[in-house]
Amino acid sequence: MKSVNERSTAVLVITFSDENKVLVTPTSAKYKIKDEISGTILKSWTALTVTSSSHTLVIDQDNNRILDDGNDSEVKIVTVVYEYSTPTKQCTSEFKYAVKNLHGVPVDVVLEVTGGVVIGGSVSLI
Repeated sequence: MKSVNERSTAVLVITFSDENKVLVTPTSAKYKIKDEISGTILKSWTALTVTSSSHTLVIDQDNNRILDDGNDSEVKIVTVVYEYSTPTKQCTSEFKYAVKNLHGVPVDVVLEVTGGVVIGGSVSLI
């Protein structure tokens, strides 16, 4: 499982494909992020503006926060739903990654950091 440090920006590269694993450009797409154990929604359903079969989703540091400081890490789930084709077909998929607890990262401290962690991923029908 890919991982990212607590309160770090992460980048998820999403590729969209159909039931035959052929790349498609969605007509609509949305995503949400939740914590696996608590079920806490970190990011409600949010529309994606997709113009090709690949999309780069930047997951900000607030969505990569630790909810229970007693945990060494927490698993976050990115759920993606997209539609494509005529007639319309829909695909739902998810990507899980771990957020490592650094035990003591202050909530109110924001450092200027360039780049981020690419956590990878792919979204397609099975």
